[in-house]
Amino acid sequence: MKKNILKIVFFLVLIMYLFYHTLNGRYGILSYKNINDVLLDKKDLLKKKQEKVDVEKNKIIGLNIDSIDMDLFDEKLKENVGIVEDNEVVIFVKDINSI
Repeated sequence: MKKNILKIVFFLVLIMYLFYHTLNGRYGILSYKNINDVLLDKKDLLKKKQEKVDVEKNKIIGLNIDSIDMDLFDEKLKENVGIVEDNEVVIFVKDINSI
């Protein structure tokens, strides 16, 4: 009788241990969810950074000597050198959302 009770207690403790680690362990379900959330955040960040890189690439292509975009060239010239005409007003804004 005592052996049967010990076996039942042992298996109950074993099942509780396995259940706990299935949920909360290093490779458990909750860890998997947290890692997936972090991965999705990193993918979103990568996408945003890739969009910024693409914008900068397009600006570089626009300043290529073979197909120069005169508006972009004029904008960069005024931004970097500071030469403006007498009838021009230049306002530099780094972030359009800050207006």
